[in-house]
Amino acid sequence: MNSIHYEEHGEGPVLILIHGFCESHEIWDNLIPYLSKHFRVIAIDLPGFGKSPIIKSNLTIKAVAEEVLERIKSLHIQKCVVIGHSLGGYVGIAIAKERPDLIQGLCLFHSTASSDSEEKKRNRDKVIAFIEKNGVHPFIETFVSGLFHKRSQESLDIVHKMASKTSKNTIISYSRAMRDRPDMMGFLASFSNKILLIAGENDTIISKSALEDQVKLISNGKLIVLAETGHMGMYEDVKHSLRALKDFAKSCFLNDNS
Repeated sequence: MNSIHYEEHGEGPVLILIHGFCESHEIWDNLIPYLSKHFRVIAIDLPGFGKSPIIKSNLTIKAVAEEVLERIKSLHIQKCVVIGHSLGGYVGIAIAKERPDLIQGLCLFHSTASSDSEEKKRNRDKVIAFIEKNGVHPFIETFVSGLFHKRSQESLDIVHKMASKTSKNTIISYSRAMRDRPDMMGFLASFSNKILLIAGENDTIISKSALEDQVKLISNGKLIVLAETGHMGMYEDVKHSLRALKDFAKSCFLNDNS
């Protein structure tokens, strides 16, 4: 039996929402009430986050994607749009590569198809070493504040509480998985269905300029930039995030006769 936890809301064409690193399905709580008026929204907890147990061995982005695909299969979903935030975007790309027939559209929400640079890989190793020495909570204190450009205390508190529930093993395992993930730009450039990139103008984790370069290589790609926003558009710019996701998903299903 698949152990991926999910929350389901609404009816209609299916949206799969995949959260980012040190998050859970709750990261989408600002958006789900609106999106579920138009779509069947399924928000999952990746293995090791929220209410989903971690994969016991060999945790890779591909292995995580396979777990999510098993859950999608169990829900008898034939077509869907996948929206992935940060880490969730890496998983979304891996899902699309494994099952391109399933994916009507893919949104990388503050995410990227590129593999880690050598500097980024070194930073992942530093995170692992820090966690092993100091534990989860000192890391979370710095990590969460760095996600935001507009740091409202309410949003910081929500994400901090969510992130603080992440186990040491989960943080280390995913840090390694993200460090070692392959570059997927070649695949994304060849993907036949629609792709949306959403960038934060002030995102220090996935830069706007990097996504501007990527979208030039994607024939079916579109880039939307959220002004005065860091890595957390679902909190920092709810209005424009909702509009972008709704319009994108509707466009993906517009000509679907399946």
